Amino acid sequence: MCANFVPPHGRTQRIQIAERLARLLCGTMVPVLRPMRPGRGTQDATAARNEPKCRRRCSVCGGVMGTARVLIAVVGAVLPFGIRLLGGPDWVGQYTAGGVTSILFISAMNAPTWLTLLRLTYVYRRPISLAAPCLMTFGFLARFHSSLDLSADAQAAIGVVFVPIAAIPFACVGAFAGYLVDRIAVSSVGTAAGWKPRGVGLF
Repeated sequence: MCANFVPPHGRTQRIQIAERLARLLCGTMVPVLRPMRPGRGTQDATAARNEPKCRRRCSVCGGVMGTARVLIAVVGAVLPFGIRLLGGPDWVGQYTAGGVTSILFISAMNAPTWLTLLRLTYVYRRPISLAAPCLMTFGFLARFHSSLDLSADAQAAIGVVFVPIAAIPFACVGAFAGYLVDRIAVSSVGTAAGWKPRGVGLF
């Protein structure tokens, strides 16, 4: 066994003699360390140290994303009525004159827009990515509901039905912008931690 032993490249003669003696005396194989590529060990050690931090950061993002879902649902449900408070009680009364039926109808017509934003929270990985789609979509809804005068025309109420359709371009542009932000945020975190994140989805 010892006659066929070829010492690994780069070992000093003293270490080679010590390994041979250990094998002869103990009769066991001493593990042979393979030479590392330059810089490989440093990168692996850095990634190992940063991995717990990345996991903690992902858990924080998950908690913040859960809070964002609640806020999106609340703002989406309250926005059509809350924004009309700026016009006074008469302006709000146009949306609530029919009682519960009117409130449910307007809420149902407005729901697809904020449900789309809610779906994005399961696609993005960083909460900051929701800023662009939320600002564009909710901004359009606020502008629409604050300017719609139901008393001006008998056909004005039809505008409420077309709210989800009119909001599609704003939601699409915002979603694409949020996707780009999410990719940049995930890539930057992965590069700093020493690992490449998978898929799409902190401050």
